[in-house]
Amino acid sequence: MTELTLAATTALWAAVTFFFYRNRIWLLYYVVGAVGLALLLIWSGRTVFPLELWLKESAAYCVHYIAQWAGIETRIFTGAPGTILVLVIPQTQGWTLVEIGVECSGLLEEAVLIGLTSFYPAWTWPRRLGWLTVGIALTYAGNLLRILFIVATLHFLGKDTLFLAHTLVGRVFFFFVVVAIYWVIFTQPTLKQIRATLQARMAR
Repeated sequence: MTELTLAATTALWAAVTFFFYRNRIWLLYYVVGAVGLALLLIWSGRTVFPLELWLKESAAYCVHYIAQWAGIETRIFTGAPGTILVLVIPQTQGWTLVEIGVECSGLLEEAVLIGLTSFYPAWTWPRRLGWLTVGIALTYAGNLLRILFIVATLHFLGKDTLFLAHTLVGRVFFFFVVVAIYWVIFTQPTLKQIRATLQARMAR
């Protein structure tokens, strides 16, 4: 049932997007195309395809190996994919379980990036694929740094710092990482293009 609903929704989205493209209604074409693609990727990645699971597992293993290299004792909890056990030093409770959910998987940010890049106007497909590759790599790396910070904070300062590390510092850090990525990929080139257009018009 979920697959049929997803297929029908995808067909409807494609038809509406093509209608706006055919009639050269560019603003709605970009908004419906980009937002719709991002939502479809998130929906399908969580319900039909194991994309969210793969992202969670890969992030967990990457953080585990990097933490081991940095001298932070961690274990992968095989009973639940995307879950890390962190050895907390200051407390006697021992291991603390850190679960990587959809928010820390990077699926949401990467889906939005794919949607915005795929329908960005005036870009050739090679340029879109190039920036998309760079953007996804940077987003994934930024997400790993956020999880590593949470793991390191738990390890050295204890469980009581989880709210500070995850909800405050971790979210703020990743927010600025994503904003910086969007600035480099979308905002800065757009401003340069607008400046060049204005300078060309003034030179006439």
